[in-house]
Amino acid sequence: MTHRCREDCFFCFVDKDNLSISASNALKAADFFLKAPGTEKTIKFFGGDPLLEFNTLKQTVNFCEKKARELDKRVNFILPTPGTVLDKNALDFIRRHDIQLVLNSSQIRAISKPLIKKALAFPFTTLTVNITPASVRHLTASLKEYCSLGFSRFNLLPIYYIKWPAGRIQALEREFKRVRVFYQKHPEVYFKNFELSGEVPLFNSCLTCDVSGELFAGNAVLFKSLAVFRDDLLLGDIRKIGSHDKLPEQAKPLQEIVEKAFPAGVLRDTFRLDRVLNSFLGSLHRAVKMADIKLGNSCNNSCKFCVRKKKGEAILNKTGAQVIKNLIEARPECQGVVFTGGEPSIRKDLLELVSYASRLGYERIQVQSNGRMFSYKDLCQRAVEAGVTEFELAIHGHIPQLHDYLTSAEGSFYQVVNAIKNIKSLGLPVFTNTVINKSNYRHLAQIAQLLVGLGVDQFQFAFAHALGQAAENFDSVVPRMSMVIPYAKKGLQIGINAGVRVMTEAIPYCLLGEYRKYAAENIIPSTRIFELFGKVMDFDKVRLKMAKAKGPDCRKCKFYAGCEGIWGEYPQKFGWEEFKPV
Repeated sequence: MTHRCREDCFFCFVDKDNLSISASNALKAADFFLKAPGTEKTIKFFGGDPLLEFNTLKQTVNFCEKKARELDKRVNFILPTPGTVLDKNALDFIRRHDIQLVLNSSQIRAISKPLIKKALAFPFTTLTVNITPASVRHLTASLKEYCSLGFSRFNLLPIYYIKWPAGRIQALEREFKRVRVFYQKHPEVYFKNFELSGEVPLFNSCLTCDVSGELFAGNAVLFKSLAVFRDDLLLGDIRKIGSHDKLPEQAKPLQEIVEKAFPAGVLRDTFRLDRVLNSFLGSLHRAVKMADIKLGNSCNNSCKFCVRKKKGEAILNKTGAQVIKNLIEARPECQGVVFTGGEPSIRKDLLELVSYASRLGYERIQVQSNGRMFSYKDLCQRAVEAGVTEFELAIHGHIPQLHDYLTSAEGSFYQVVNAIKNIKSLGLPVFTNTVINKSNYRHLAQIAQLLVGLGVDQFQFAFAHALGQAAENFDSVVPRMSMVIPYAKKGLQIGINAGVRVMTEAIPYCLLGEYRKYAAENIIPSTRIFELFGKVMDFDKVRLKMAKAKGPDCRKCKFYAGCEGIWGEYPQKFGWEEFKPV
């Protein structure tokens, strides 16, 4: 929107001048973005301080909303601002148009408390907390102060691409331990960093239109230190380019550009900071210990890759009393519970069990489901009233013919799609899991586009695990992993570009490459599994010592310590030739 800003923060990476985008170019950029593929769009107004161009901002938002209705799309807005020119008119506009407001901790004391109170009435107002070498030791105290003002959503932002003094990064690691204790005592606190990830710290792969009207790959062009690389990032001009499919590929990888722009010592500190931050965020996921309660193996699908039950195997289900016993046993050490199956939703007592878990004080209550029963909105409503806080639904194809073939249940595709719509309409998060198999791996990008269009909060691509029916159908179910990777990366990128949280499961770092940050194994919470036969297992131990395997050359890989390897059944069939140490 503009390079102008009334503040002069030493860590700001934007080159300050009087340049601002014209209203005509802003509208052309908005039109271009909205006409691009996908039904869920997010537009971020960046500065400087975008509120200094409030008239252009208002024109653009009004245009986007009208255009989105014409195109039958949904558009979300994000507005980062120092907040020092925030006033009642701006806040009223932000409220009317449901804009996500992102304020900055460096200027929060300059905003009046009545305005802060009004801003915090919006559901997703976020405070970016800048972490400088000098402020490291005050981080926990600062978070407590911001919480006392009413903030609960934060984006932690260490100052990247500067040289950090000796010992300051270690001090940040120590401070993050204190923040973790604070986080465990304040379940209302949410770190927006959970939704953000990229191979190169601070920069992302979004499409950016700068004040000149030129289009760039990613937001790195906004960084003044990278101005000399504009030509390497340039994709076109909004005043000349016709459609999204006319955009060329980026000339050079962003990491290559960054490595040229900054001294080696600065880059070492930056990537180390990023590792420290991601390690801290991963520890928060693990801090909420989960109980995974297997209700039984009854299911109204018969998926060709099911790991829970072999064809013809006896149906076994826990009684309600057995499930309640599991809930009581788990509660002293587990803050969350996941009801899994088989298919939980076909149990007549599911909502009673959910309600019991809620009365026991579980903070997170998730139901993992194939989604078919939740195509009935009344059941969704009653589940929410009983205490379900989130759903994870299984969707394995982008069209009925593929999904229904894999589930062996005609109509199941439309049922899970309707379930997603029902749950989203009730305001609860929807996570999805897609099992990568021989029939669907070439369609992962289309599946990702469907999920983005449906507005899911997170999707995961999980490589097939050859147990149960998946073992019986191995040759028709399990693909070669090296063939899957290009399609998986394309699907992940669609989610990343749309701002959806994405994950993979059981794909090793050597194949994921730059997408290794999205491995679910990085953040899987500590989980106790309550199996059908009364056996209680630690999921980490089961996964690492019994289920996963590493090859003879894996110890040579620089990611050996962090990578979990692959499902042990895979190399028994295909060997280790695909996996090369990095």
